[in-house]
This record gives sequence, C-alpha cells and structure tokens, in this order.
Amino acid sequence: MDEAKPEERHSNSTNAEESPAATRDTSLEPSTAGPASCESPEKRDLTVVPGVVGEVIEWIVSSARRPNRMLALGAALTIVGTLIGRRVAGPTRSGTHTYVVALAGTGAGKQHAIDCIKSALIAARAKSNIGPGDLTSSRAVVKLVMRQPLSLCAMDEFGAFLRRISNRNAGHFETAITGELRKLWGISFSRYDSAESAKEDSEAVESPALTIFGLSTPDEFYGALKSEDIGNGFLNRFLIIETGERGPENDPPPGSDKIPTSLQAKLRELFQPTPFSLRVFSETPSGQLEPEIRLQWGPGAKEIYTALSKRTDDEQDEQQRKLKGRVAEIAIRIATIRCAGRDSSTISADDIQWACDLATLSAETLCAGVAKHMVVPLEFAEMCPEMLKRIRDRGGEMSERDIKRSFQKHVKRGGDIDGALKHLVESCQLDKVVTKPVKGGRPSTIYKLAE
Repeated sequence: MDEAKPEERHSNSTNAEESPAATRDTSLEPSTAGPASCESPEKRDLTVVPGVVGEVIEWIVSSARRPNRMLALGAALTIVGTLIGRRVAGPTRSGTHTYVVALAGTGAGKQHAIDCIKSALIAARAKSNIGPGDLTSSRAVVKLVMRQPLSLCAMDEFGAFLRRISNRNAGHFETAITGELRKLWGISFSRYDSAESAKEDSEAVESPALTIFGLSTPDEFYGALKSEDIGNGFLNRFLIIETGERGPENDPPPGSDKIPTSLQAKLRELFQPTPFSLRVFSETPSGQLEPEIRLQWGPGAKEIYTALSKRTDDEQDEQQRKLKGRVAEIAIRIATIRCAGRDSSTISADDIQWACDLATLSAETLCAGVAKHMVVPLEFAEMCPEMLKRIRDRGGEMSERDIKRSFQKHVKRGGDIDGALKHLVESCQLDKVVTKPVKGGRPSTIYKLAE
C-alpha cells in the first residue's frame, strides 16, 4: 500500500457529483449534528465512503429489494475488515476485527446483507473464512478460533442469541460466551490462550481475528441485555448501527446480485491468504507479534483521534462513560478498514474524522437505547450515592415522587428506594421535609441535601 490519493485508485470518491449515491433518497441518512459528532463536523452522509468499502456499499444497495445504506455500511465494514484481518494494523497496533450490530425493523432487508457478506467472501476466495451463524457455547467459540483464526460470523436474530446466553437458566458454557468474546475482541496481534479444563487442554492461537455482524430489532437487542453487560465492557465493544425505517421496495436490475468483476478483483487483492500462516509474524524482543502492514498517521489525524479519546475520558456520567469506553478504539479500527480499502498506507484526517463520527453516533445510539429499553437494577450500596447525585443535580432538593420515578428502572427489590432514603436521612446526608397543604389534601415530601 502506498500513499497515493484514493481518487487515483478507485472510481467512487467522496465527491457527491461523482458518487452514484448523489441522486438517492436521503431519508435514511444519519444526522451527525449535536452530540453524535466529533468537533461539530459539517453534516455528512456516513455511507458515502471512498475505496473498496464504498464500492461494496453501492453493490449491496443496488442489488437490494429494500435498499438500506446503513445496513450496507455495517456489512461492508465487516467484509473488508475480515479480508485484511491478521495482516493489517492501525497506528495503535489495533486489528480490524469488529463486532457490528445492525438494529432494524422486520422486513428491512437483513437477509440480503447476510447473503452479500457470504457472496463477497466467496468472490474474494475467502470462503473458508465464513463463520457459523450461531455460537452455542464458549467451547464452540474456542473451537472456531482454533479452526478459523480469521472468520466472519453473520448472525441473524442476534438479540435472541444474547437472550439465550444471558438467561438465568443458561448453562455455564452458554453464559461464558460473553467472556470469550470480550477476550477475543481485545486481542490484536497477540496470543490467545483458551481455558484449561479437566477434559480439555489449553490451546493457543496467535492473533485471532473474529468478526461478528449481528442483526436484530431494537426491542429484542436491548431487551436481552443485562446490567452486567454495561459494567463488564461487553456492550461497549459493539459498533451499533441503527438503520431507521425500512425503505420502499425496489426492483433490482437483472444481474445486480453478481459482484462486478472490478470489485471482485479488488476484494481478492485485499485478501492474501498465502502468507497467513504464523510465518508472517516476526517476533520482536518483547515477544509481541508484528503485523505485516502497519498504517501510519497522516497530517492532523492523530490529533482528531486523541481528542475523541480525551472526550471519552472526561465524560462525567458514570454509565455513559462505561458505554463509551471503547469509542476511540472502535474509531481507529474502522478508520484502518477504510484506509486500507482505498489502498493507502496513511490514515488521513478525513479517514479518522469519518470514523470518529460513526463511532460516536454508535455510542450515542447505544446510550439512548439503554436508557430507553434497559432495566438496570442497582445494588443498595450503589443506589445511595446515585440518589445523592441526582438530588444534587436537581439543585439540592427533589420530591419523593420524582425520586421514585427516576429509579423505577433500577429497583432490584421493592423496598430498596425507601430503604435508601431512610438510610440517607438517618446518616444525616439528607433532610426530609413533609409539607401539609393549607386547604387539606395529601402531604408532599421533599428531600434536601443536608447542610
């Protein structure tokens, strides 16, 4: 990969006049205004991407009966990220394996995205890297990465999968799946060691790269999540893509499901399986494995990445800080995918800005979805300081009714709220003020921060 400009290599540039997306219906385009943007960038369509990623998007959209550009974007990132996996790293040595979850309503064209993923990998001569559509146990995950260190699992009904493995009646090997997925996501060009058991020896894989493209409805996805998924870092590893309402039905032109010959050639160029044995990795004195290709920062790119990382660190809300904890890492992964897809060895400022916009949009979507759909019960010890914080944020006082309403999604046991309020009053952290109406009626109770 050299540093030639992407427009010299591929026909689809970010110039709207040249892009086939220029005349499309923009009703499904995401807004990057407000909190879902990095440094208030100008509004942009995140699905217009230079290089191979963009070409894959256009092919998926043009061949769909119900075109959905955001759904196509998620699929394209996993395709290209898999083809260059275990070989190309970003400036931080991060790999290109990702966990993408596309949230769409029924009938939005999810099966078409799965079909296109498989067709693209077959066209790239990466058929053996197509992973299973479901994972039934932690041992199944281990067996997969042993057999296929580089793989892409397209999983429909992903919310049902999460519900099954987090069910209170699930067996140990089902509930342990999330632990294995967390470990595998975090490994880039280092060694994975499976667990040792009485019946199974521990096995090692150098630089595994498991990518997941999960599809679900929003209600099913968020309804399957547990509060532990926030604290243990499972949720913040996902790039969440919300597709919006399904588009109008389209009649794809004959033959549009066939990948264009020029795109096939580019996919095959990205996927170079010949050196994929461990010989491609040279061990350094520190014992780290070195990627075959490591992209570099272009002018101004590192500063954009660093600014996003700092904003995440400075997040004041504890839950949002946990949910956004890996937004910068996700951004560098998808920037690396985009950059490699346009055949450049340098991540440009536009590459990383686009990636920051998309990763931040994902994080904001996740935070909003958790707040709307998830019940996050708090332990008693967690409820007391959270209660003080909420009262402080309201100016130092809050009615009993408003306190109870604000905690209705966080109650583990019926008397927890009353118990927390009683404890805070008895420990002189809150003052309880009961006011009786002059003309009679029900008294109101106010809690104030103690002086």
